[in-house]
Amino acid sequence: TRKTAFCKMVARAVLMGGDDIVLTETPAAKVLYIDTEQSDLHAQRSYNDIVKDLNDEQRGRLQYVKLRRYSQNERLYIIHKLISELRPTLAIIDGVADILPDTNSNTDAPVVVNMLMALASETQAHICTILHTSAANTSKGRGHIGSELERKAESVILIEKQTGADASDVKPQY
Repeated sequence: TRKTAFCKMVARAVLMGGDDIVLTETPAAKVLYIDTEQSDLHAQRSYNDIVKDLNDEQRGRLQYVKLRRYSQNERLYIIHKLISELRPTLAIIDGVADILPDTNSNTDAPVVVNMLMALASETQAHICTILHTSAANTSKGRGHIGSELERKAESVILIEKQTGADASDVKPQY
């Protein structure tokens, strides 16, 4: 559905100090892009998509981290450490479901969401998570983590492929 493509565009716009997609009042914003699921090749392509035509100063404000090879617990620890220490303006977690052993856990999901909320408050970072939708209901986030994130999120954006077209619709859901 192009959720990653959308978040790469947002990351790029934030690094540029804004564009026709994103307006920002933070001209020297730092972006932390955390990829939990892509192979090294696809992660490199994603990184290249973000930094294409950026100057050295703008590229220097991007930290792109690949966590595919780590366990869920290690990913959670690394994410907490990175956001706490780097204090980015924007942190994107591409594949938030991959930091939980079970996306339907009604005990783990609130812990992870509360940790992300506390990190956002402590660091003043905007934390954007990418999550697939439920197979049964394509307007709802996958699993209990999706329900928790929808209840606690400042904003929820739904991205849907257009039927029969090579395009997607980006809609504010909440």
